[in-house]
Amino acid sequence: MFDRLVQFCNVFEEFSTYLLQFGRRIRDAPETSITSHMRLHTDKSSVFGYEICYNIKHFELHGRELKDPWSCRHAAFYQCYSSAEHSSTWIIIQGPSKIQSFIEQSVSAQASVLPTHHEHPLYQHVQFIRLLERNWTSYLITLEEQRRKTSDKILFLSSCKISVELDCNNRRDNKRDQHS
Repeated sequence: MFDRLVQFCNVFEEFSTYLLQFGRRIRDAPETSITSHMRLHTDKSSVFGYEICYNIKHFELHGRELKDPWSCRHAAFYQCYSSAEHSSTWIIIQGPSKIQSFIEQSVSAQASVLPTHHEHPLYQHVQFIRLLERNWTSYLITLEEQRRKTSDKILFLSSCKISVELDCNNRRDNKRDQHS
């Protein structure tokens, strides 16, 4: 079914590389950077269009009772824009629900705007990235708290080791003093 959709929309081949990242994973793969592909369309009548696709990793609270409350999620985006028709075809893979509600609000707002006034077609991508990056600060704060706890444990264990060594040295010194 999905293959038919991709074929019907004439999606460029580069998008398939992003789809492969959504297979079953036992653990996260080694870090890969955000990648993107873009293809511009022009012809003699100066009709302009483009295709763009990219993937984004983002963090979401998973709501399960695990040691780490965060999940690294992946989302893939594809857009084909035609200036002649002032329309776009979108395919979004594993976009979080907040993107769906944003799209619904955006479509509703665009319907109330004059037909001659439209947002730039790439504007939606900026909004998607802003929505997906919102949790980064909270995620980093969680990591910092975990690092601090681990660091405190290491400092505590180090100080215990020093006091035990000092105590042992004091006992040896006291025994020597008693024998002298």
